[in-house]
Amino acid sequence: MSLPITQEKTLHDAWDYKGRPAQQSKSGGWANAAMILGVEGCERLTTLGIAVNLVTYLMDTMHLGNATSPTTVTNFLGTSFMLCLLGGFVADTFLGRFAFTYFNFGYVVKQGVTILTISTVIPSLRPPKCSRDSNAICTPASGIQLIVLHLALYLTALGTGGLKS
Repeated sequence: MSLPITQEKTLHDAWDYKGRPAQQSKSGGWANAAMILGVEGCERLTTLGIAVNLVTYLMDTMHLGNATSPTTVTNFLGTSFMLCLLGGFVADTFLGRFAFTYFNFGYVVKQGVTILTISTVIPSLRPPKCSRDSNAICTPASGIQLIVLHLALYLTALGTGGLKS
């Protein structure tokens, strides 16, 4: 007696990495959902962690003014959320279901968090320390220091916009 051959149900609009129709029983699942939720949670912690501490960093370390520091943070967060629209357009038009992978790889490997970390470690990428207690005027960040800082912030915003799409 032979066992009947059962044909697995395939998804009509999804393919595996070899170009074959994806089998519903072997695609997706809780492990993939947990990975996506984990990456999204880490991205939220990173972006909001930067944003929450950025005003203090800009005022105390980079010696920017009371108006410039919050404006920089607002611009960073606004750009992060507005780039979600661009990321969604690019994902739907060109990248399809692999958009998450592309933006995740770019965000983790080469995005602004690494540049931001480097800019806080290398002394030449931040102005000299000064005491707020003295009457001396603190030297604000130079042009190249601000360029590196803004490059780091807006690369992070680009990664955030791509992941949220």
